[in-house]
Parts: sequence; C-alpha cells; structure tokens
Amino acid sequence: MSSDAERTAREYDAMAVEYAADNAGGTYNAFYERPATISLLGDVQGCHVLDAGCGSGELTRFLFFRRRSRATAEQGPVR
Repeated sequence: MSSDAERTAREYDAMAVEYAADNAGGTYNAFYERPATISLLGDVQGCHVLDAGCGSGELTRFLFFRRRSRATAEQGPVR
C-alpha cells in the first residue's frame, strides 16, 4: 500500500466512528436521504444489491434485515 493510501486509511479510520454516529441518527440522513433512497429502490426482496461507497452501512443493514436482499458493501475494517 502506498504512503498516500495508508495515510488516507488512517485519516478515515480516525473519523469513521463519529461519521457513523452522525449518519445513523442525524436528521438529514434519518428523515430525508435514507427514506428517499429506500423509496426509489422499489421491491428488491431477494435481489443482489451492491451498496458501493456505503459509508457506515446504514442502507446496507436496512436492505439485508428488512428487505431480505443480499447486500454487498465496500471493504473496510470490521468494528
């Protein structure tokens, strides 16, 4: 891994917990962006869904647990 990639990964990891908390409970995401995205998806039950650039994975979790879709997320450290 290049030094730029390593530095980027360290910087992202340093802010990831705060980002995840804000994304999960923030007004914009919880009441506007996530519901709007979900409404645009339609019926995805049983579908394979790629949630590219999923951030903290809130939409991925919704798809997997509520819609019973096979959701795929970006690779990142498990927390």
